[in-house]
Amino acid sequence: PPIIIGGDGATTFDRVAEFGDGWMPILRPNRNPVERIPALHERLRQAGRDPKSAPVSIFFAPPKKPALEALEAAGVDRAIFGVPAEPRDAVLPRLDAYAAVMTRG
Repeated sequence: PPIIIGGDGATTFDRVAEFGDGWMPILRPNRNPVERIPALHERLRQAGRDPKSAPVSIFFAPPKKPALEALEAAGVDRAIFGVPAEPRDAVLPRLDAYAAVMTRG
């Protein structure tokens, strides 16, 4: 199976370049890992790899169309929304809202 490397530490890109099939940092208010995508791509090139060989997935992506478009423009390949570990009555409306964001033009 693909090995997706999480984290955003000093040696994360070394691990991605050595044996990762992708990078999946968490988007947090006080730290934007998207700004580090060019550095990841450079590290992959230094290792002789095509940057496209390690897609970027953002965990806890904001479920808003403009934010998702900005992530895509920055080089993010996949957005992962948070889903609470709650009963279906709490989760299903959130999933419906996520679906609505994704289907709006």
